[in-house]
Amino acid sequence: MKKILIVDQDVDTISMLSDSLIPYDIFRIISAENARQAAELLEQSRFDLVITELYLPEINGLKLLLYLKKKFPKTRAIAMLKSHKPEIISRLNKMAVQYYFIKPLDTARMLDAIFDELNIVPAGKIHGISLASLLQLVDIEKKTCTLTITCSGKTGLVHCIDGEVIAAETGSLTGKKALYHIMFWKKTIIEIEEECRKTHRDIKIPLMYLLMESHKIEDENKDNNQQKTVKDLPGESDDYDLKNIRSILDNSSEIYEYGIFDSHGNIEYIKNESSLLSTLNPVIYINIADDLGNILDNHLNQIIIHTRNRVKYSLFTYHSRFIIAEMIPGCKSMDFINKFKLQAEENYG
Repeated sequence: MKKILIVDQDVDTISMLSDSLIPYDIFRIISAENARQAAELLEQSRFDLVITELYLPEINGLKLLLYLKKKFPKTRAIAMLKSHKPEIISRLNKMAVQYYFIKPLDTARMLDAIFDELNIVPAGKIHGISLASLLQLVDIEKKTCTLTITCSGKTGLVHCIDGEVIAAETGSLTGKKALYHIMFWKKTIIEIEEECRKTHRDIKIPLMYLLMESHKIEDENKDNNQQKTVKDLPGESDDYDLKNIRSILDNSSEIYEYGIFDSHGNIEYIKNESSLLSTLNPVIYINIADDLGNILDNHLNQIIIHTRNRVKYSLFTYHSRFIIAEMIPGCKSMDFINKFKLQAEENYG
């Protein structure tokens, strides 16, 4: 049970917020008319969240928030304002108040903010999986839907028809720019609506290329923020790394064929030029595995891919590369991977 303190002299606002939270049956709502009464309640009991109007009689809401930050730093806070004033917003930002709302309140957005502050995922919403991974699942299942993505007060929409992304929007951005912007958001909550709100197509590029381009943009942003070290630059050691991997795989009796891919899923080498291996993109599986690993609080060491013609592939990473190997029947993948990594490190030594 989460305890929420609503501080406002407007009875209608308190009633509206309470009514919107009651159906979830996980909140206990307590109200106060002014900051002094709120402070007394905070001293008597622990609250998970305080929602306060800033324009209170005698002691204003900003002073209450300062008191809250000093005395109860773990208690989250949301502010309500009667009008938008830049100097007030600036002070809220300095106090690390993530959410503020101008009255009359948008109840749906307020609910999203409450769930986000309390780290609760409401029914019908997804938390802990990246937009990129979810779009890959949408593509695989050929779903038609609209995704609503919320993060720290921001909202974005992604529209899909038969698994293909056709449009995206957030703020003043639309199309590809909006999609790439949303993809970089962290700690998102995603809601899936089982129909597409748009029919006009703003994005005409296949999902795989969109994901690859977004990875490229993200890498470029990282490069701008930090200078590459010599170790990161391609050169003789990188060539040796690839030759070392190929040598071990070529001499392995546990596999039939294999493919080596770079960190973006681009093919570096495929033995026997297998048409099936050339169509696989390891980034899809790794992204999904990373998200599942985060949800399960566990690291996934390998992924087993079973194809329709009963071929079994083992996907794993080594340094900055992805390796996909077709295993012979009866071979234990983890035994092979451990043996491979041990041999690779010994060759380096």
